[in-house]
Amino acid sequence: MTIREKLQASPAIKDVAAMVHSNLFEHCCDVAMLTLVENFSPTMDLPQAAALQQQLAGAKRFVAILKDLATIPSPPKPNRIG
Repeated sequence: MTIREKLQASPAIKDVAAMVHSNLFEHCCDVAMLTLVENFSPTMDLPQAAALQQQLAGAKRFVAILKDLATIPSPPKPNRIG
């Protein structure tokens, strides 16, 4: 069982779902992302710009995973033969 599956099977999942689906959580994620971008120093240096882009991509991925913690995937449908 993965760490995510353990969380989803725990009684805490109701609180997690309430948190990640709240307007306050969404607002805080937006503020955090905007703060990250605001703190980037303007640059024309290609390697530094690439590094900043990677940081932003990582932050976006982290937030997406966090928002998806309470989503329980549906079981795969069996293949029909014939």
